[in-house]
Amino acid sequence: MSGPIRAKRTRPTPKQSAPLDGLAAYLRLSETIPGWTRGEEADALAEVAQSLEGDAVIVEIGSFFGSSTVFLAGARKLKGAGKVHCIDPFDGSGDSYSVPHYDAIIMAFGALSPREHFDRHVSAAGVSDWVEVHQGFAEEIATEWTTPIDLLILDGDQSPAGARAAYEGYSPWLKPGGVIALHNSSPREYTLEHDGHYLIAREEIHPPGYVERHLIGSITFARKAAQPQAPIPWDAHGLPVAVRILAHLSNLGDVFDESGSINPGPDGLALEGILIYSDIFEYRVRWSDESWSDWSQGNTFVGTRGQSKPLTGVTIRLREDAKARFRLRTLGRFVGAKNPIQVSDGQDCTLSGRTLCGIKVELAEREHRS
Repeated sequence: MSGPIRAKRTRPTPKQSAPLDGLAAYLRLSETIPGWTRGEEADALAEVAQSLEGDAVIVEIGSFFGSSTVFLAGARKLKGAGKVHCIDPFDGSGDSYSVPHYDAIIMAFGALSPREHFDRHVSAAGVSDWVEVHQGFAEEIATEWTTPIDLLILDGDQSPAGARAAYEGYSPWLKPGGVIALHNSSPREYTLEHDGHYLIAREEIHPPGYVERHLIGSITFARKAAQPQAPIPWDAHGLPVAVRILAHLSNLGDVFDESGSINPGPDGLALEGILIYSDIFEYRVRWSDESWSDWSQGNTFVGTRGQSKPLTGVTIRLREDAKARFRLRTLGRFVGAKNPIQVSDGQDCTLSGRTLCGIKVELAEREHRS
């Protein structure tokens, strides 16, 4: 939180007497509810929320009385799909600067709890079907989180420790191309223990992990970049060759990379199929029952889509007519394993009892000396 509360001091319960029409109506309604996201900041967040395609997942950490939730969920209602996941303990806790302000608002608006105020505002706005509440501390909810995120809004505990815990708990689930928004993160002087989002923006939100960074009001916006795993150096000379690869990931779908790397970050996104765009490869995949698929030629998808059948291994080899020209290495990332498994041309890339959640194919052209 920052700055004065821009809300009326009467009990802020929106009336449902007239239907809402358009995003501007939800923004106006938001201003009748105690909160700190107003003006250009609210406009920008609402526009991003409405721009997301499909069944978008928005995570709002720090919801309080529901002021921002109303226009975020209103944006998805207008779009016809998606959900706003609100994560908040609803007990007025937070960083030492914010807590007295929370307490003052809770006392000023009567005997209802913050959660009861939140529920009333969301219901009165007619957006309950587009909201899912996860009541609890962000770092606790994060231990059970398994859903890829399209828009991540950090606006909860703004102490350095609290902001870091929220960022580390949810940012791995932000999809490549997804948007992160950090409230109160603009460069300025901050009260002690209230600069957590600013520190995250300064230390984490920059290339290569994030692109298109910009500031609107006090909110830092950025888009998560597709960030391939750093290559492990070859132990001999050779000219690296780019490998184009597609993998199908659980709960996410098809992911494409032009550098041969599919490494989404969260262990929960298991690989369910692969396709390598080159006719010099042959490959097969291993299922959860430890059986193997048949060998397939390059440019062929091997695996499944939409059947929740994770892979537990892969073997990639060069065709015989390519072995003299190229050298091949495969790196597999497995759920719960600290380091990737490295194998050479034609070797099985597996780890007992583990599911495959990332892959990198490294190809190098052999040097030929006369």
